[in-house]
Amino acid sequence: ASGTGPADLRLRLTVPLQQPAGTSVQGSVLLAGNDLQLLPDTPRFQRVRGAVHFSDTGFSLANMQARLLGGEVRLDGGTTGSSPAAAVPASPGASAAAVPGRTAVAAVAAVLPAMQFRAQGTATVDALAQARELGDAVRVARFAAGSAPYTATLRVQDGVPEFSLQSSLQGLALNLPAPLGKPAETALPLLLERTLVRDAATGRTPQGRPQDRLLLELGRVASASYVRDIGTAVPQVLRGSLVLGEAPADPAAPAPASPASGVVAHVRLPTIDVDAWSGVLSQAAAAGPPEPDPAAPARNPEAPLLGAYLPTRVDLRTGSLSAGSRRLHNLSAAVRRDGPGWSGDLQADELAGQVQYRPSSEGGLG
Repeated sequence: ASGTGPADLRLRLTVPLQQPAGTSVQGSVLLAGNDLQLLPDTPRFQRVRGAVHFSDTGFSLANMQARLLGGEVRLDGGTTGSSPAAAVPASPGASAAAVPGRTAVAAVAAVLPAMQFRAQGTATVDALAQARELGDAVRVARFAAGSAPYTATLRVQDGVPEFSLQSSLQGLALNLPAPLGKPAETALPLLLERTLVRDAATGRTPQGRPQDRLLLELGRVASASYVRDIGTAVPQVLRGSLVLGEAPADPAAPAPASPASGVVAHVRLPTIDVDAWSGVLSQAAAAGPPEPDPAAPARNPEAPLLGAYLPTRVDLRTGSLSAGSRRLHNLSAAVRRDGPGWSGDLQADELAGQVQYRPSSEGGLG
């Protein structure tokens, strides 16, 4: 963490002369407009106001307010008092060193107390577009306008941060092809979560290399889920599933199965405009993230690339697909990544057979 500005420290130390082992400490840090950045890859809190109360057993936030992503945010939380170390057990008769990547997580969990924080505020697209710390994530700001309220929770358990962010996206317009586009006044619930993969029976992290799960849901029209190996310096995507299209009306209908490896995209749309989506992808690629802030802490040079989260297989069903002047009706396709290109099978009213795509060295179609 890093911060700027003065702070008022108040401290009380109690040392029993007959039992010095019972020494206790209490205090508070009063902030009156400071800037604070918790991690290099997180946005900076500006004009932080409030108090941090602490003791030898933990700390808590009181009446904390700040500016974040262009809007006001209220914060509360602190240590929860539970012991995270107990939730990262070692295998009977084995040491953590026997599992590469788990040693560091277990070591952090043994010394880092369990904490939970809650935030409620408003974020603006203009501020999001300038959030250099978010890297490639700011590309979406190019297709949005306005602002939206959000609530978020951050929990540190087992030495790893877990978070959840929810927003109605009301007040924010999305200039994207159907079904992702919407006017500002329309709500489209957003959920973004990161959780540790735990054993369903014990609630503990399973033995072996630690893993987390990323989940993104956008109403009933889109979702993304990834399982990653977090026992390495840079998290590695193990498997994932993308879904684009209206969810079945029947809640009992089975969801697309998660693959054993790779990232599979399931697309179910009544119509697909290839030209519209190509324009979005071209603009996103051309925009690029903002230049790094030279005053901010350096980001990890090995930060994961967006390509690791893109599909390796696509299962597509649509009533109509248009590309320029061409139309295909009742199209179904199953394609997979094949080196730098794609190959697979497709069937439509107008044609059926195998398809293969290879990019040319000049960037056009091969």
